[in-house]
Amino acid sequence: ADAGGVGTFPLDNSSMGEPVAAASDADAAHGAAQDMDLASSFLEYTNSCPHVGQSVQAFIEEHAAAFGQLGDSEEHSLEFTMIHKQYLALLDNLLQDFLQKHGATEQEFLSALASIQQSGDQQFRPFKSLLDRADYHGFAKMMQVYANGVGPRGEPPT
Repeated sequence: ADAGGVGTFPLDNSSMGEPVAAASDADAAHGAAQDMDLASSFLEYTNSCPHVGQSVQAFIEEHAAAFGQLGDSEEHSLEFTMIHKQYLALLDNLLQDFLQKHGATEQEFLSALASIQQSGDQQFRPFKSLLDRADYHGFAKMMQVYANGVGPRGEPPT
């Protein structure tokens, strides 16, 4: 069951077209993001850069099925932990790519996040969602929902 991107980056996958179009979309996304503060720029990057959405979605599609039986058991296997580590590495690579393109350090990015979090700005909500998915239990739940959909599976107990 497709959960419609539940629990992923706040992505818009509408720009997943031809490779040439994707390259120009990526350039446009990076250019638009350059004119914003670092936190807003990262959100723009995750929402509009085609390779971000494609790589995260491909990862979820490839690995979600392993989490399908998680609701039947509370046991989290070593396989789940390894998949989570791969997911974190993917997110880190995307963040490092963004920071490199913007000439920013990880510390500058964390400071920008801390600033909007402390201000109570609604802009922090997408970051909180992302951070929740980086947490193992949030990630496992996201993958389980993607594998099974939302709601109970099978016949209700009698």
